[in-house]
Amino acid sequence: MKIYLSFDMEGVAVRLNGDHVGESGINALVARHHGVPIALITGDSVTLAETRGFPPDSVGVVTKESITRFAAQNLHPEQARELIRAGAGRAVRAVAAGRIAPPRIKLPARLEIDFQTADMAEVGSWVKGAERTGTRTVTIAGADGATLYRSFVALTYITRQAGGR
Repeated sequence: MKIYLSFDMEGVAVRLNGDHVGESGINALVARHHGVPIALITGDSVTLAETRGFPPDSVGVVTKESITRFAAQNLHPEQARELIRAGAGRAVRAVAAGRIAPPRIKLPARLEIDFQTADMAEVGSWVKGAERTGTRTVTIAGADGATLYRSFVALTYITRQAGGR
């Protein structure tokens, strides 16, 4: 199963240490770098499932169910607000009690990005620290989660220009 990112890169698949991730997994690199726990996750059930491997102790609140990439069945805002408020309370108490740790991501980490086209992979390999490892794949590896994140963001921005070729 591929999970697609919301970095304006439709059709791109990313693996972090071999596991398919979306933007939540990539963002967890920064939290891991700074030693910050991810205490509360809200969104659809796919988001919660996608993030479970990184902050398994976090509190999750489902506020909607995705129908397609562009449509969702949302809870009424008042109901969602109450669920989030209750979840935030549980999350704050859990952090205060030391029951939620920073994301568990093994370092050094490896991000593998599969692009739609070989041209996009070629352009992506221009980013410092990125290596073309397949026809449509670029890999970024290292022990610093913040640097990996910055390289990934740079890669996504630069490859937007190559998307139509």
